[in-house]
Amino acid sequence: METGHLLIAAKEALEHGEFQKMIRSELPFKTNTAERLMAIARDERISNAANSPLLPPVWTTLYDLTKLDDDKFESRIKDGTIRPDMVAKDISPDLGKKTADSRRKLAQELSDCAALQPTGRKFPVIYADPAWRRKAGIGNRAYENHYTTEAWDEILAMPVVNRTLPDAWLFLWIPRAHLLALHPTLIETELGPCKVKLPLAYAVAQAWGFDAYSTCFVWTKTDEECPEDHGLGLIVWDQDEILCLFKKGRGLPKPDTEVKVGSNHRERAGPHSEKPTYYRDMINAMTGNLPVLELFAREDDQHVLPANFYTWGNQSKNTAEVRITDESGTTHEPANVPEIILPGMVPTFEYIGAFVDLTPAGKAVAS
Repeated sequence: METGHLLIAAKEALEHGEFQKMIRSELPFKTNTAERLMAIARDERISNAANSPLLPPVWTTLYDLTKLDDDKFESRIKDGTIRPDMVAKDISPDLGKKTADSRRKLAQELSDCAALQPTGRKFPVIYADPAWRRKAGIGNRAYENHYTTEAWDEILAMPVVNRTLPDAWLFLWIPRAHLLALHPTLIETELGPCKVKLPLAYAVAQAWGFDAYSTCFVWTKTDEECPEDHGLGLIVWDQDEILCLFKKGRGLPKPDTEVKVGSNHRERAGPHSEKPTYYRDMINAMTGNLPVLELFAREDDQHVLPANFYTWGNQSKNTAEVRITDESGTTHEPANVPEIILPGMVPTFEYIGAFVDLTPAGKAVAS
């Protein structure tokens, strides 16, 4: 406490820029340590004589206590968490949740601010179920018999990278047969562009700006009422589908313990390639209802999307192509509205070379 007060006095007395020079030349610790010691000295809860007998003697733990809000500090006094023998891990859950909440709030604000720009809203979450073109030939159950598919290169070329925030998650459905199939992909290296073969799932993620794999989820298409449904397949009976999670930058905060889900979900399959609404709810629970851009969304009266989902593609209402520009909720056609989009409203792809402009007619479909 005394060290912190002396540092505060020195910073107030010295000319601008001289304080850091003094720390580097005269003190046995760095500037960030000085800032933390001053934070301890400024915290009236720690300097309160009534709390002194309960506080730990380790200054790093005292600094962690300064990051608690008043209500949390008081509750941790009452429940005995704050005590002389406490250690940092005793309050780490509180600090972790506070950090996670702050990061989610920042992501929401960045997305809303981007919606003010002509380029439209940028998203912290992408959810995609691409219309993969199968390379195993055409049979009775082939994808092409049910919807128009796209070549893998067309999927990689989608300008998703232009619609994501620096820290974001990508939830990507991919068939088991395609997961690790190698695909020539152009990547940037220190020596310039280079074409290499990458597993398809990672090739798509990399092309869309997501450079790290996090985990995956498995949808098992049988349940207790229908355990005998063995599915279809060429080599094995495909009874499940894979949903990969990739991250861009730092990604998003890990989900709170109370909403953490298992990696496997069992639910019988619906119409061809339809995904359970469970996964939209799961994504919202994991991300705290941040804005989500769903690509190739199936959207109708039976598939009502959450309010924070923006969609593009056939079988959807193309909400990502519509602008809502006033608080009354009036929908305006793009040609008749101002360039500004209010925070929280629906963006447009008009200024980024819309997906539909980069996709051959009839190819922007739901999978």
